[in-house]
Amino acid sequence: MKSEFKKVLMMILVIMLCAAATITGFTVSAAHRTNAPRSADENDRPGRPALKNGVWQAKYENGDDKLFFINEEERSFSLVSADMGVGLPSRYDYDNTTGIYKLSVGYEGNEESWRVIDNSGSAATVSNAHGDIINLHYISGDSAETFHWYTLGELREMARRYYEANHGDSTGVVFTSTMCDDGSFFATITATKDHRQAARYTVDMVTAKGNDEGYHPIDLSLYSYTNP
Repeated sequence: MKSEFKKVLMMILVIMLCAAATITGFTVSAAHRTNAPRSADENDRPGRPALKNGVWQAKYENGDDKLFFINEEERSFSLVSADMGVGLPSRYDYDNTTGIYKLSVGYEGNEESWRVIDNSGSAATVSNAHGDIINLHYISGDSAETFHWYTLGELREMARRYYEANHGDSTGVVFTSTMCDDGSFFATITATKDHRQAARYTVDMVTAKGNDEGYHPIDLSLYSYTNP
């Protein structure tokens, strides 16, 4: 009888130990899941730093390049196309408890929301209402009125004129340009002919000075619209 009782007791202990191990294993696994959902307290924790005044480079997941000018005192901002240099001066509100910017883009009813995911002061990551990630790099403390730079469109035309001065006719050569995504505020302009690279220039978007594909120094500012 005692033997039977001991067997039953051992079975109960084994079952209890297995259950405890299963619960512990689940807890450890959940704690190490990188995509485990955050708690409401974690998502809404206060004290997230706002983006500081000045000029930010905005690089979108789809490859779009923009400049983001922000003025905390006036609660104003502008999202400006890096290609054409045009944008709309607008207003914003920032909720420090949620880390969310409400951007009123251009006119009433046209709003965009940005949630600050990370912000080191010189670089930041935000997401919009569609879940797209936008990487920001701080460029300078200038305002939209005092910051002077060459657009990607201007740099393409300057690169074409430079190419013609050094290689002759540019018929059939296609020039493309994009901002470097490392926060350096440099642009890369690529010349392609017959699906092959004919030239590549990497220049500072403020000075238009940089290097060609052979790392030789170049100055595209000499070929700007003001230099016929």
